[in-house]
Amino acid sequence: FFQIEGQEDLGGQDWSGLAGNVLCYPCRLHYIRYGTLERVLPRASFPVKTPDSKCTFAGCQNKNVTTEYHRVSEFTKAGGRDWSPLVGNVLCKSCFYRFVNKGTLENDRPKKGVKPEDRKCTNDACDKPIGSAHYVCVDAKSNAGGKDWTALASRVLCLSCYQRYRTRGTLVKVLDNRKGLEPEV
Repeated sequence: FFQIEGQEDLGGQDWSGLAGNVLCYPCRLHYIRYGTLERVLPRASFPVKTPDSKCTFAGCQNKNVTTEYHRVSEFTKAGGRDWSPLVGNVLCKSCFYRFVNKGTLENDRPKKGVKPEDRKCTNDACDKPIGSAHYVCVDAKSNAGGKDWTALASRVLCLSCYQRYRTRGTLVKVLDNRKGLEPEV
């Protein structure tokens, strides 16, 4: 807490009207910056958390994927960009930060991933070939996990099978032997 004497010259503000008052640190900083104790300045952009939130950018590749959205207001200044054409829009986290960092909503990198119609794990031993949250199309040049992926080139794997091969070098699922269970064949 800070006792205001009225003779402060911090921030170029007139402190005489607050002489004799005690301010907490956040209020003192606010007065230094804005010359008022009123919190009337609106937020530049603010997270939107409603179940029906959707990114309003037509070219968004993350529609219905993210849970974090930002509504752009006339006070948005993030990244030093001109946000005026986007005022009132709701952007997903990816689109918002792409505009902050690059000044554009257009994604210069096409989204890698598996087309919806190809989302089925091709591992014959997979417990759940359909319904994974993520699928990977194996690149023959990949060396993820220090493994040789050439035998699996162009195959689609669910996230579980992909991670199993990346960590263990096999698609065969092994049960937990600590519980006395035998490995699957």
